[in-house]
Amino acid sequence: MASPPASRDEFEVAVICALPLEYDAVTLLVDDWYEDGRYGRAPGDENIYKSARMGNVNIVLVGPTNVGKARAAAAAASLRSSYPNLKVLLLTGICGGVPSTEEDQELLLGDVVISKSVIQYDLGKRYDGTFQMKKGIEDSLGRARKRICDLVTHLEVDKWHEHLESQAACFLEQLQAKESSRHRRKYIYPGTASDQLFEPSYLHKHRLSTLPACTECCQSSDSICCESKDLSCEKLGCSNTHTIRRQRLESKGKLEFNKAQAPAIHFGRFGSGDTVVKSGKYRDTLAREHKITAFEMEGAGLWEEIPGVVIVKGVSDYADGHKNDSWQRFAAATAAAVTKGLLEHHIPLILDGPQNSTGHSAERVAEQQNGRHIPRDSSSRGLRCYRCDWDTHVLRDCYAHEDTVEDGREIRWDENRCLNCGEEDHYRRSCPWEDLLPRRRPGSKYMYHRR
Repeated sequence: MASPPASRDEFEVAVICALPLEYDAVTLLVDDWYEDGRYGRAPGDENIYKSARMGNVNIVLVGPTNVGKARAAAAAASLRSSYPNLKVLLLTGICGGVPSTEEDQELLLGDVVISKSVIQYDLGKRYDGTFQMKKGIEDSLGRARKRICDLVTHLEVDKWHEHLESQAACFLEQLQAKESSRHRRKYIYPGTASDQLFEPSYLHKHRLSTLPACTECCQSSDSICCESKDLSCEKLGCSNTHTIRRQRLESKGKLEFNKAQAPAIHFGRFGSGDTVVKSGKYRDTLAREHKITAFEMEGAGLWEEIPGVVIVKGVSDYADGHKNDSWQRFAAATAAAVTKGLLEHHIPLILDGPQNSTGHSAERVAEQQNGRHIPRDSSSRGLRCYRCDWDTHVLRDCYAHEDTVEDGREIRWDENRCLNCGEEDHYRRSCPWEDLLPRRRPGSKYMYHRR
């Protein structure tokens, strides 16, 4: 369990949300809240912060900031002034999804998209009858930092991709159970029947079957009245005969409820802008030209302010005229579940100060658990342990039990515990914290020497 940081300077991870419903979902998965007002904020910072532990990482929770690039950028600038050592900023919430990804995978409502890059699609020039996106827009926001690229590459490996999806499904059930204990059902899975994808050319407007007939909508196939934009498909008479059949959706309909609601996780480029995309044709054009997987409104504002932005958003609509709010809370819940999955096992791998289940560096854990001081300078001459042959300490300071030092086997100081970092469930050979102690030197005359 992570201990509360001593000051704001020790926080390396922040989670930011734009909408209250997104913020609510994240709070339901927080493991431990820290005392309000304990860390404060920098002069002139108007953000509202809550510090907490989520998974295996201490986080500062920011929000709600409201939607839009400008608000997000202002919040990020203030965040950085109060928490100068942040390495990762997780932007968690909802987005509009492109039905078919670049890898020809079906994207369904409730799925989660993790960013590989961001493009600002509404930056450019407006001409009569057309909009020209600024040239070189692909590189205008810069590439993600190496640590973030490495994280996404790690997650794209099938083993860790499936592991994260499995974790997200469990955390989603935990979130729903916690909300249910309050006699609420805000984050319930809406079901496959309400996941409808209409043909891009089929507009959201009054139909001839609706009474009284709308004269403006009936003028031509492309005419839409202002009233219809705020009405549901049921009230407008949108026909299910114009929905697109999807194999994965049909397969989900045959699963048990808990399995059907489990979100799939996709990786791709986010289109970020201040305009909400509500056109199937425009959505597909942007997605095809710029390889966009999902659309949102805050990423572009954060990208330049904080070096390690990761966007984690649940798909609440298909960015067309038929979008509605019925999937928003569930999509926010799936995004929160994936966020906790990342914080549980994956984010700690890319932090500068290695963190494990205690939230401290491996060196500090070893000192605390073994009651021994480990010299920081492992290259100092004259340090050589005759028991375990490590050049970080001498025999009187060795914390490896004599009866566990066996020829050809891992050195352990306690049952099922790593000598390097002090964590359980692995040994030195598979420890992720390779920076703490140097490798043993094969062929040394002191290898496995006993007292």
